[in-house]
Amino acid sequence: HILEKVTALGIEQNTVVVFISDNGSSIHCPQNLPLRGFKINPYEGGIRVPMLVKWPGNIPPGSTSSTPLIIEDLFPTLLQFGGFSAAEAAQLSKDGQSIFPLLAKRKAGKRKSPLIWHFPHYYQDEPYSVIRQGDWKLIYRYKNSATELYNLAKDIGEQNNLVEVEKKVALKLSKRLASYLRQVNAGRPLVKASGQPCLWPDEGWVETN
Repeated sequence: HILEKVTALGIEQNTVVVFISDNGSSIHCPQNLPLRGFKINPYEGGIRVPMLVKWPGNIPPGSTSSTPLIIEDLFPTLLQFGGFSAAEAAQLSKDGQSIFPLLAKRKAGKRKSPLIWHFPHYYQDEPYSVIRQGDWKLIYRYKNSATELYNLAKDIGEQNNLVEVEKKVALKLSKRLASYLRQVNAGRPLVKASGQPCLWPDEGWVETN
């Protein structure tokens, strides 16, 4: 109905339409295999969703891209659609990165920051934080300081936790995740017995050569 209205108004050729969901399917729905998990979970079934963009005359119908992005990227992207330069959009956006070049030229720019999700609550799952950089994805759970590491290019179903095999990768991502969370003063759940905040993702690691 939205597209029909845009056409009826005669603005179809100069209107960009973006459709995206903020999370995966509910636990009450069939699982989106081979993805693991549901809405609220830190796994791909909870946070990986498709995005549809219609831009007449620029994006060929039926074209696809596997470049990962996060919903915060829409703000600087729409700023560029509104006439702001890439530099102006970047200055105004504190979190996202414009994907305008990807939509306009089908060329993804180098990502300046990793993708990060933060869920410090108890609701259908335990509190966690997630960081993705390239094909690597790290999940940190606050309740017991458990860390999971997956290579999404080889293991889209997140069945093989590589944290013990790729300790250097896990430590690097843990540090980057914790640095960002501290920078934005992210909330943390409390340890009930002590009333103190749970450990950051990079605390408790023992570095080895």
